[in-house]
Amino acid sequence: MNNPYHLKPEKTEEISIEGGSVLLNSGGSPVLLEAEFKRSIWHPGEAWIEISSGSVSYGRQYIGKPVKDKCYIDLSNIAAPGELRLATGGITLQKNARLLYFRQQKKEGKTLILAPHPDDGELACTTFYGTDTYLVTISAGEKLQDLKKQYFKSMDDSVEAAGRRKGNLRAFNASTTAMLGDIPYDQMVCLGYMDGALENMLKGTAIQSDFKPGDFRNYNSRKAAADLGLMENPKNSIKDLKTELTEIIRRIRPARILVTNPFLEFHRDHLAAGKLLLEMKREDLTGNADLLFYTIHAQREKDLYFGPAGSRITVPAFAAIPGIDNSVTFSYVSNMLDPEAMKRKAVMMNCMYDLYSSKDHRWRRNADLEYLNSPRFGKAYYFRRFVKSNEVFLQLIDC
Repeated sequence: MNNPYHLKPEKTEEISIEGGSVLLNSGGSPVLLEAEFKRSIWHPGEAWIEISSGSVSYGRQYIGKPVKDKCYIDLSNIAAPGELRLATGGITLQKNARLLYFRQQKKEGKTLILAPHPDDGELACTTFYGTDTYLVTISAGEKLQDLKKQYFKSMDDSVEAAGRRKGNLRAFNASTTAMLGDIPYDQMVCLGYMDGALENMLKGTAIQSDFKPGDFRNYNSRKAAADLGLMENPKNSIKDLKTELTEIIRRIRPARILVTNPFLEFHRDHLAAGKLLLEMKREDLTGNADLLFYTIHAQREKDLYFGPAGSRITVPAFAAIPGIDNSVTFSYVSNMLDPEAMKRKAVMMNCMYDLYSSKDHRWRRNADLEYLNSPRFGKAYYFRRFVKSNEVFLQLIDC
């Protein structure tokens, strides 16, 4: 089988899964099962694979309808390695498959999450939230092209005023919401660089804006600004952004840095943020930190694995990463969320103004995860896409 994600496992194992049985000996490391399948034309809904051992189920992974012929099945974080059963609905797995074993992640050290916009960290990185984590949001997400899209209808009568209000609300989110995920207030900052301009900044294009980065730093704690060495009056330029990020990394000395994927994303700010960190990595400006990429808006969004909230996921869309050669390689990281962590993630997401849903919902006290599948959460795109039992990342090995 080909390797569309430029993955570099520590070892591979050719196996037969005839009868739906897999013998796993992972030692706790991330594991992917690369398998081919055939669809059942009669199956009405999304195809799925359920992983179990004895009477213990490790959940279902769903296969997006446009995904054809082959897939990755996440077998990471299985509590007791041994013989696993793979039950399927809507597909038949072919006999020959391959196990990909990746190196275990180091748990110690600080984590730096770089979010191009408020809510990106809450969408994709909450398994790294905690007291040793720093969350740095690059822009306030203030961009607004149409007054009809302002948060509060008819409140402001100019795009500039509505954009400023939107930016302040989202900057407040960026500096407060992650406290629900145990990130201390003094370890979160919004840098306030112009929303929608990171790509042009990276190209060195002069940026014209009614807003300066300092306009959206109102909710940063003074201690955080001092501890991280933020500039007094930065401009919307790649020079100032790179200077601040370099100083932040130097002061935190993170063991790992999380940023949006510069290869799989299609959002221009997300691509630019990933490219900037890749550039800084090549310039030796990221210290000894591992670089992990997360994906919010995949280039082939229609091919994403969906399924209900609470199901398992893996790398999005079985398609080659465009624009890179084989010298860039990745490891695979999969971190689990238990049911309570998924609910807490859903609450954090719902605190973000850009994700908030006004639809009514019911709390079903004793129904496992039905809360996340209510009309308010589970049927909304973001909640189906991101409130999952695991979060996945591609960790850079060689570039």
